[in-house]
Amino acid sequence: MISIIIAAGKQSRFKSDVPKALAKLDNGEVLAVHNYNMLKRLGDVYIAVSDENKVYFKEYFNDDTLICVGKPGYGSGDAVYKALGELMPNEHVIVCWGDVYITEKHLEVLSNSPKIKGITIPVREEINPYVCISKYRVLFSKYGDKMPAKGLHDLSMFIIDPFSI
Repeated sequence: MISIIIAAGKQSRFKSDVPKALAKLDNGEVLAVHNYNMLKRLGDVYIAVSDENKVYFKEYFNDDTLICVGKPGYGSGDAVYKALGELMPNEHVIVCWGDVYITEKHLEVLSNSPKIKGITIPVREEINPYVCISKYRVLFSKYGDKMPAKGLHDLSMFIIDPFSI
């Protein structure tokens, strides 16, 4: 399976030129490098970057791994769409936000998620989630929604069937 790490946004909220995906972890490893190595266990991995932030990623990745999706500011959906257009995959694709820390549990859930037509949103049960997927809507604690003690939370990743878009 192919994976795309979406890391094309601006970091304006963090007042930094360096992309969030290149943050250093406590162990000194770079987040994007960690995630790349984890996802590489499932297949080929690409990183969608903007024209502006490509220079930062070139320090860690070669050009064959990086997909330029243009200027930032058009949203994550636009970056996903452009990356898929560049790759033209013939299999399901894992899409991951650049600021997620991928664990063994993520890989397990992704590997065991059904590969259906359309989009699969893998979830896991969490205690005291700040975001919870309910039967009829998504609850957000930051918007004042009453949160359950346990609930389903997405992994900030999804699986796309490229033939259905």
